[in-house]
Amino acid sequence: MMNSDKKFHDFVHTKNVYSNIKTLLKYEEADETTLLTAALLHDIRRECNNHGTEGSLCAREILKSIEGISEEFIGKVCEIIYSHDKRGLQDTCDKKVFYDADKMDAFSDFGLIRSFMMYALENLTIKESCNRYIEYIDSTYNSLFFHISKELIHKDYLKNRDKALEMLMNYYKIDLIYEY
Repeated sequence: MMNSDKKFHDFVHTKNVYSNIKTLLKYEEADETTLLTAALLHDIRRECNNHGTEGSLCAREILKSIEGISEEFIGKVCEIIYSHDKRGLQDTCDKKVFYDADKMDAFSDFGLIRSFMMYALENLTIKESCNRYIEYIDSTYNSLFFHISKELIHKDYLKNRDKALEMLMNYYKIDLIYEY
């Protein structure tokens, strides 16, 4: 995925991740305060190539400036932010819940639009964008840790995948018309 700036991961994304965490916590046991704090700060340095690493450093400074917050809490929040964009570093339930909550937003209507806006900036054709999107949501869906995460977004996954396939099929129909 390209290095996008914050216009693609704005407060709507943050709110969706926050909401997804609240939903997942009905099924999985994890630290709500830590996760919700991480949700509010996780894309604070989204414009950076390594936004998880940079965001965790920035979040640490912000949280340190607030009186009464323990170093242990700050460390947990920053670990989640650091690992949220690096598949394979999710070694705790908190990190897995956060990873899923963040990725689940890709299946929302905003996630669909966000993806195609980013592909346009990469100068991809419509056909390339549809193919890239299908690959992205397939791999993202399969990367989710919890069965409940997949269950919660399954309808949106199928709807968005079908929409991209439909656009791709229509694109090929147009290609065939112009070839004759």
